[in-house]
Amino acid sequence: MIFLNSKKLSQIASQILQNTIKQQLGCYKSQAQFSDKFNPYDQEQAQKKMQEILKQYQNQDVQRTIVNEQQIKEKLKNRETKLPIQNFQIAKDGQFYNPKSNVNPTIDVFNFSEEFLKKKQQVSQVYGLGNGYFSVNQVWYPGSVMIFPQQIFLWDVQTASDIRAHSLDFLEVVKPAPSYIIIGTGKEKFFLEESIYDRFTKQKIRVDILPTFEACSTFNVCAEDGMNVCALLIPANL
Repeated sequence: MIFLNSKKLSQIASQILQNTIKQQLGCYKSQAQFSDKFNPYDQEQAQKKMQEILKQYQNQDVQRTIVNEQQIKEKLKNRETKLPIQNFQIAKDGQFYNPKSNVNPTIDVFNFSEEFLKKKQQVSQVYGLGNGYFSVNQVWYPGSVMIFPQQIFLWDVQTASDIRAHSLDFLEVVKPAPSYIIIGTGKEKFFLEESIYDRFTKQKIRVDILPTFEACSTFNVCAEDGMNVCALLIPANL
């Protein structure tokens, strides 16, 4: 999409206006010259038409058609705007989270048992993939992501070969702990270190390693079914 400022718009409008006048005048001028040899009446009609065209545009600024910016601003300012929201409630300060009541502000970042998260009607769904991006609930996120049914975070992993045991340390603080973890390793399936699998086995957490395309669709189905699932996704780079 290309946006034009008012100056550029004025230049374009001026050029169009000049071309229109030239075309119309040129047409009737040719008729007048042609009629000069054959029919005086046609010549007179062509001359009259030329005068009408000049009179029509005599109040126009041919060199520079002026766009009234102030008028446009007033119309934009006074136009009616409505938010597409129904049945909303205004929360009081500190109703969901009061930073003063928490000595360690980051300790509950991965606490998904909060009541207000349970009230969220929209479940996280992956709608699309791009080169280095994921579209989750119609919002594009850059790079790798960690997706839970009610939350989404960026994941500091660039490629599947960067995944180490410590890359998954955050799962220790997730409440409640996910029962199923899906790891999307990019365009193709990439087998991880055995120590990572052993870690999940000890915690009795099921884990699947899949290409990112399959991981996204699997997560969407599981999240829609209400499972306590987590997806760790690396961009597929189409």
